[in-house]
Amino acid sequence: MTRVPKTITISPFSSFAAHPNSSLSSTTSAESVYFHFNAMCCWNPPLRVSYIADEILKPACECGVASCNCNKNHWLVILQTNGLEFATEQELFNHYIKTLAIVLGSEEEARKKIYLVSCGWRFGFGTEIDKVTKFKLEGCSGVAAILEDYHYHTRNPNSG
Repeated sequence: MTRVPKTITISPFSSFAAHPNSSLSSTTSAESVYFHFNAMCCWNPPLRVSYIADEILKPACECGVASCNCNKNHWLVILQTNGLEFATEQELFNHYIKTLAIVLGSEEEARKKIYLVSCGWRFGFGTEIDKVTKFKLEGCSGVAAILEDYHYHTRNPNSG
């Protein structure tokens, strides 16, 4: 059985195509995966939108959880989507490793520091690095933003 190659295309419109308020479907051909979407008309009152944003961006330690144990060395690195193409998820992961290796010095060290990989509508990864390394990474080309991972301990309850 021949495996059909799949192309992951990252474009400036990727975030819109995979927006939660869109109907997203994919069609596979011999060369790539095509995504089709039908944008839905959806309006939320401004107060509701700001409330949702506040809840999503609220640090876990401000939620009143006594055993939060926030670690300030876990970061979510969001990458720019300038028309990059990857044939497999492994190539996308290798791109994340190479991006982090720029500031860490080796791909092996970068591979050890990545704990979360995103192939969704926000392309990026989670990494455990100190603040000095974080500031160096912010200056690298292709990095759109670096956010503190407030919910690391929620996803990893055995992390201590």
